[in-house]
Amino acid sequence: MLFNAIDVDGYFLEYDTPRAGGFAPLRFVPKGKTIVLGRVTSKSGRLEGKLLGITEQFAKLRLVAEVAREVWR
Repeated sequence: MLFNAIDVDGYFLEYDTPRAGGFAPLRFVPKGKTIVLGRVTSKSGRLEGKLLGITEQFAKLRLVAEVAREVWR
């Protein structure tokens, strides 16, 4: 209902916590609407899992950028 009832061109959705749920509802997005998924949280400075060194942090960000480039080719 949300994707069809609100007259907007796109949605910015945060999927950075378990509370956000899954991706299944995205199958209902009508053609012509843009979805931007927020997957890296800005709400918390806490790193998930073990603490990462600077090398691992940059590697993680490089991977995020690589995935983004592949998705939006």
